[in-house]
Amino acid sequence: MIHQTATTKRRSEETEMRMSRKRNTLVLMVMLVHLGAAQVTAYVSPSGSDSNSGTIDQPYKTVSKGLSAIGTNGTVFLRGGVYLMGSSKLSLSKTGQAANMIRLWAYPGETPILDCTGNTSDGISISGSYYHLKGLEERNAGHNGINISGTNN
Repeated sequence: MIHQTATTKRRSEETEMRMSRKRNTLVLMVMLVHLGAAQVTAYVSPSGSDSNSGTIDQPYKTVSKGLSAIGTNGTVFLRGGVYLMGSSKLSLSKTGQAANMIRLWAYPGETPILDCTGNTSDGISISGSYYHLKGLEERNAGHNGINISGTNN
């Protein structure tokens, strides 16, 4: 009887260890999925450099570099100042998701101005989906200031 009790106790401990490993594995998998979905933030400034890291202290210079850095899951904050767009339009063609929109926002309390002088087309063209633009000013576009042909923007 003592042998059976010890065997039963050992089996119970082994079962508990296997269950604990399974729980730990599940928790790790959930954490990895969550980390993979983490939103990215990039900062852009007219005085920045595209060789910078895109942080608030070392912002990128161009909006397109900021957008490339976040992919389809995050926010690009544009610091105040004038962004000379020249003859090229800002093309927003990626597809975000309803829960993870691609955000192109003015940095709080600042006013970024997209100057499209020399552009004979749209200043901003949105053919992608799930973009959210906030606090941006645009001037001197040759055609439409913002042309939206995508959905859920």
